[in-house]
Amino acid sequence: MVDPRKHYDALLAEHYAWMLGGDVESLAASDTHFLRSLGLNAGHLAIDLGCGPGPQTYALSDIGFTEVVGIDTSRQLLDELKSNVGHRTGIRTVQDDLLAALPEALHGASADAVVCMRDTLLHLPDREAVTALFTKVRRVLSPDGSFVLTYRDMSTALTGLDRFLPTRSDSDRIMMCVLD
Repeated sequence: MVDPRKHYDALLAEHYAWMLGGDVESLAASDTHFLRSLGLNAGHLAIDLGCGPGPQTYALSDIGFTEVVGIDTSRQLLDELKSNVGHRTGIRTVQDDLLAALPEALHGASADAVVCMRDTLLHLPDREAVTALFTKVRRVLSPDGSFVLTYRDMSTALTGLDRFLPTRSDSDRIMMCVLD
């Protein structure tokens, strides 16, 4: 498995927002709709694990969370998130590994919501790390808190051409994910 931090620093961070469609605000609007459809409502503290350039972070703020903490290993993506925050307030970023950041990033507070979306979960090295993350999330969630998790189903090994997932292309470039 390629080390995710090295992969983002060397290649992916520079192209990540473009790969997602190039318009983080539109993605944030879509994520806001998705999170609301799950019944997520305004609260005090929300955590975005693997926040990248910020679409889920912005969505949590737009829903009405008064403090949103975005956690990611990529300084470049966190800088992009902060530079495009616009009218939103109460957003704080933490550059750290997901497992190392919880619960320290919360300074003893409990979260009303934790989100871990897209392929973030797949960056963890093994099932033990996933179990450790879930345990930490449970510890930081308030009793009525919500944990929203989305991920690509990797339970069946892909073979042949199914391993090649086109992500986005334009007249100058093609972004493709190859699953090994």
